[in-house]
Amino acid sequence: MSNYQLKVRIMKTNTAHISNISALLIIFTECFFIISCTNENIKNSLTEQNLNGRVKSLTETTYPVDSLGKIIDSNFLEQIMYRYNSKGNKIEEIHYHPDSMDELATFKYNTNGKKIEKRWRDTNNEMDHLATFKYDKKGNNIEKRWSETDGSLMKKEIYLYDENGNKTAEEIISIEDTSSERRTFSFDKHHNLIEEIRYSSDDSIPRRYSYKYLEFDKEGNWLKRMQYQKKLPLTITVRLIEY
Repeated sequence: MSNYQLKVRIMKTNTAHISNISALLIIFTECFFIISCTNENIKNSLTEQNLNGRVKSLTETTYPVDSLGKIIDSNFLEQIMYRYNSKGNKIEEIHYHPDSMDELATFKYNTNGKKIEKRWRDTNNEMDHLATFKYDKKGNNIEKRWSETDGSLMKKEIYLYDENGNKTAEEIISIEDTSSERRTFSFDKHHNLIEEIRYSSDDSIPRRYSYKYLEFDKEGNWLKRMQYQKKLPLTITVRLIEY
């Protein structure tokens, strides 16, 4: 083989090698772009609940108050405890009620961290419901479907969002009796709820609630929130947050 033929073979080999590397780089870049976009469109539970910082657990306790906003007694109306994993997703949600059975929710997520299932049970195992979720391109949960353990659909919830990702409306539709309940929500510039309107099936007697925030922690998460109806204090919710 002449020196010229040898040089040509080496050049062809190098060109093919460079082409292979370029192709691999293109594939890697496309995969990274797809993964990045996918991750950007997934909201974890902390984002959905407008919680800042690395929250491990959250307990919300709601008490009745008098016309001056003072807690009437130490008996709470409801207490909810949330636990989160290292990715900021809820792994457990427990509802405590003073006069009824407690309820427990557990969650499942796909490999990208998107919530795909919520299982809701009471402590006596008399209730066992399953919820699945549907999302839009921005990662907002736009529909939740509740089913019995046999797979029969019980109800569905439909949600609307504004351009800032705040949930501005929801409609809860019962499959069994075809009744529905609608709610609308308004938020401040920090994405905290400031008004809620609840409508009956015929929209005849809406109930309007407003919210005022009394205390925040150093992460910017609220710790005390007063609920009002017709400008009169109704309840106060107190938060205990573990980071």
